[in-house]
Amino acid sequence: MKKAQLFAQPFIIIFALLVSILLLAWGVKIILDIQDKGSYTELLTTITDLKEQVTTYYNLEQGSRNLLELRVPNKITCFCFRDLDLPDSSLNSNSIPDFCNQERTELINIMKNSQLKYNLFVTPVSAFSLTRFKLIEPTKILRPTDNPLCIKVENGIFKAIIENKGDHIEIKEATP
Repeated sequence: MKKAQLFAQPFIIIFALLVSILLLAWGVKIILDIQDKGSYTELLTTITDLKEQVTTYYNLEQGSRNLLELRVPNKITCFCFRDLDLPDSSLNSNSIPDFCNQERTELINIMKNSQLKYNLFVTPVSAFSLTRFKLIEPTKILRPTDNPLCIKVENGIFKAIIENKGDHIEIKEATP
């Protein structure tokens, strides 16, 4: 072998290693992105199921109730519902429990800045790019028992009770 070939061989090996590392890093990023999109899709499916349940029970007789058990992504720790019939001043930061993993005043500010459009907020807010939702049209049909009502997600399962109260649907925490 010529001297030039001997000197070029280590550079070819280093270049091949760099390309392999970059390809591996790109593959890992793609896999993580797909997992994140899958979790977000799971959250949207859960919210769609919740909307359908609220709509169904709104159209049933007064007093109809149901225990909801919906699967959510593991990133989500809490679902918070806001009563859109009440003004921003009625939002009580003390009703946001510690398990929501969110600064209370930050969550209250997010609710106040939602301009009475959204009545469902998931925490932590940093879990996904969009964590506030309009659960049902008109949004004032759904009323939580507290303002805001935050329900803990345990082991990836959201549990709540919805009940038809005649002119609205009441949502409350499912107590064991």
